[in-house]
Amino acid sequence: MQGSIKLPDSSSDPEVRQTAVYLLLAILILTGLVIFTLGADSDLVIYAFGGAIALALTAVIFFRPQYGAYILVITIATNVSTIFTRNGLPSINKPVVAIVAIAILARYLWTRRQAQGALHLGIAEFTLFAWGCVWFLSAVGARDSSAAYLEVTDFFKNFIIFLCIIYALQTPQQWKRALWLLILATAVPAALGVYQVFTGNYAQDFGGLMVNDLQQVVTGVYEARLSGPIREPNFYGQILAFVLVLTVYRMLDEKSWWLKLAATTAAFCLALATVNTYSRGAFLTMIIMLVLIAIERRVRPSLLISVGLLFALLMLFLPETYRARIDSISLLNPSESVQTRIYEDSSFRGRTSEMLSGLLMFANHPLLGVGIGNYDVNYQDYASQLGLEYRFGNREAHSLYIETLAETGTLGILGLLAAFGSVLVLLRGARHKIAQMPQHAYLQPWFTSVQYAIISYSVSSVILHGDFMRYLWLLFALAVAATHMTDRFAAAAQLPETR
Repeated sequence: MQGSIKLPDSSSDPEVRQTAVYLLLAILILTGLVIFTLGADSDLVIYAFGGAIALALTAVIFFRPQYGAYILVITIATNVSTIFTRNGLPSINKPVVAIVAIAILARYLWTRRQAQGALHLGIAEFTLFAWGCVWFLSAVGARDSSAAYLEVTDFFKNFIIFLCIIYALQTPQQWKRALWLLILATAVPAALGVYQVFTGNYAQDFGGLMVNDLQQVVTGVYEARLSGPIREPNFYGQILAFVLVLTVYRMLDEKSWWLKLAATTAAFCLALATVNTYSRGAFLTMIIMLVLIAIERRVRPSLLISVGLLFALLMLFLPETYRARIDSISLLNPSESVQTRIYEDSSFRGRTSEMLSGLLMFANHPLLGVGIGNYDVNYQDYASQLGLEYRFGNREAHSLYIETLAETGTLGILGLLAAFGSVLVLLRGARHKIAQMPQHAYLQPWFTSVQYAIISYSVSSVILHGDFMRYLWLLFALAVAATHMTDRFAAAAQLPETR
């Protein structure tokens, strides 16, 4: 039985509002006294301001938990914490997560008597937690135990963020606002990338929000690849592709003309930025998802063919290097021998070696793999048996599924598939349930967009390993929050629950 609760909106209580005002005033007065005592030139003033901001933020999130979710969405989408550390500033990721978690937990404990029940976890939450336990078990016998336990720590940090978001977003308005913030926080850096492409001014990285890397796109040819705030073009393309899915649905379904215009502009920037990552996987994912959306929306075949012809025409005007990059996908033509296709492109050759090495690791360690986070340190041992390439150093699996098999074995891949499956099935149930509620039926395409965004991530993960998994966790959080809302609506309408 589904067990999410609705936290009471104590911010509407005059007594609570008065308490909040007094608390914020006390924080400001305390900060002023500390600065006066330490002196304006003291380095401790910075810590005083930081502490004051943390206390004020905790107070705000305590009374308005949704703001905590908004902050987490923005910091994840923009990778702002890493940008801070690159510029010599303190990391804000862990403090922000701690503040949001403490504030939401304190709010729950404060209002538990008024709540509709205890804070239970549903099927998706238990499935994800069990998957994390498999990670922990795989770390026990890992060659590089420090790397393994670091991955486990990151997993459960992401799990805490996941819980914070799903229990902070209590209403459709809050949930929709969080989704829009994800779109905008991704589209703004993408727009900066579009500016770089049109002006050729790649030296301006906008404080780290839009970084580009000069990399080989075809044999012997180097181009600037948009890498966004994460500084990795292939993964940035993966992120752009799934956010584009969310944006296309907003473009199609928003009633307000200015929101529709904003979504259209964002979709243009996201699509163009995806192209300029030069990521073949992101390009294919984008095309696949646009076709799936067209099928889901029952677009007329004639219109679909027209759009396809227009797209083929636009391809003729793309830079020669980009067309060569996309044309290299034809190396996978099954009419040629496997060995010939592999050796025609160094990138394919390397990825083939990495994927086959991962399968060898799984064959030797079928239950729990070589240990989470330990593919790279084991790679050379297995690649030397294949003889496909002779690059030194640690490599990555270039497939989330093969990486999962290699590092966490059969239990790990079952956990991953169960995570995707449980979230998608529950979200599908929420879609059907919400359609039976006239006052909330407008949420159905919103839920569909998140469902297709998760599918986009799963498709692109066939050729990308599990770096930057926090973006997948963010999608999971939005999906599960949607099922929680639906179950509350179903309970109010006396309909069966989605889980």
